[in-house]
Amino acid sequence: MCRSLTLLTLCATVLTAPATATSAAPADGEEGLYQAARLYWDGDTPRAIEIWRRLSNEGDAIAACNIGVVYQRGEGVARDGVLTKGIGP
Repeated sequence: MCRSLTLLTLCATVLTAPATATSAAPADGEEGLYQAARLYWDGDTPRAIEIWRRLSNEGDAIAACNIGVVYQRGEGVARDGVLTKGIGP
């Protein structure tokens, strides 16, 4: 479920992200998810993770799930099975 939701969220946020989504100032809430998704799809995974981590620390479950999927896949970061225990196959 988390994996499917993440892929859906990443796709949806990139398609609807405003043109200012890659601005320097990190956004909060839904705007932050848009910004992080745009960075992720543009290949800047480390910056996307920074935003997702901040949002996750503020209680955003989608951001936490996105971090887990990125680490589980090893996309732009070292694959971490401990961090992602229970995510995906």
